[in-house]
Amino acid sequence: MELQYTTDGMLAAVWLIAFVAIPYLVTFIVWLLATQNLFWTVVKEGRAKAIMLNDKFHHCVMSLDGHIFAKENNGGLGENHPWDIVLDQRTKNKWDMKNVINFLFPFMKNIYWVGLPPFSKVYSYEFKWTSLEEKEDEVNGTVKKVPVTKEETLDYVMILEDVYFSKIDGAESKGGKENLPLDVELLTTGQITNPYKALFKIQHWLEASENQIGARVRKFFGTTTYAQILNPPKKRGASTNDDSPDEILSDQNLGGIIKDLKEKYGFDVRYVQLFSVDPGSELAKDFILASTRLYVAQEQAKADEAEGKGKAKQYKAISDVLGGKEMFVAEQIRDSSLTVVTSQGPLLPAINVADATKGGAE
Repeated sequence: MELQYTTDGMLAAVWLIAFVAIPYLVTFIVWLLATQNLFWTVVKEGRAKAIMLNDKFHHCVMSLDGHIFAKENNGGLGENHPWDIVLDQRTKNKWDMKNVINFLFPFMKNIYWVGLPPFSKVYSYEFKWTSLEEKEDEVNGTVKKVPVTKEETLDYVMILEDVYFSKIDGAESKGGKENLPLDVELLTTGQITNPYKALFKIQHWLEASENQIGARVRKFFGTTTYAQILNPPKKRGASTNDDSPDEILSDQNLGGIIKDLKEKYGFDVRYVQLFSVDPGSELAKDFILASTRLYVAQEQAKADEAEGKGKAKQYKAISDVLGGKEMFVAEQIRDSSLTVVTSQGPLLPAINVADATKGGAE
């Protein structure tokens, strides 16, 4: 009897281990293959991947909490493209196959079926971008933001909002008789809202977007003075939600390119901002220097005018007081280093300052 109990206990332990170990082992093998994009693929949060079948686009997969592709929406596409990323407003169904798999195999979350190789595979491409990164100056130890360009082979597209750096050389702005060439650095903030359009409607979505934005900025600068660029009526930036021409780089000033990029390439630009504007030639430097001197002179003139008005009020107030003129003269002499130079040397002021002040007060 004791032997029977021992055997039953061992069998129960074996079954328990098998119940835990087999699903774990299966999940581990799937994960291992997914990291190599074989049969399955792992999609990190905030990314989307395109699945190809015999080198033809088949479908997209993504991981972005609270979002789905428009084609998965129970209410239909509406005005959306099938691969537009939209909020998940579906009625939750706990018996949905995806939910069941996630319940039975919790470690399979964000792992998606690709297909049988070599027919099915994850799309990969060369991607080049420039972003601002903080780096310490080796000379003085200060930390500053500098543009850093990277180029990698990616098998995903980022669907989170990000900031991209670009530069326009020799963008000409109005400057009197001759246009001023300016080197302009831009920061474009946006995110991919349709991975299919970004990957398959244009060869290089970011390069194409930056080129088109740059062309519109160059055109707009040709109608704008340097002073208007640096001192716009409102903040220096553009927003898809604000088409006011007062925004120096608004969608209206850029010819509607921000809305076009979302429609054509699935790139939703939130802001285009001026990071820096520098002279692109010696002529531009001379003009900017002259403009700066003119600005300083104008501000100094304003200050002198204000000081003059202040003194006028002060003198008027003094003249309205009985004995005010005499008191003012005495105070000026007292506070000065006025002397009279004679053959015997410098003499003190002839006026008795204390008496003059006292007499004026009376």
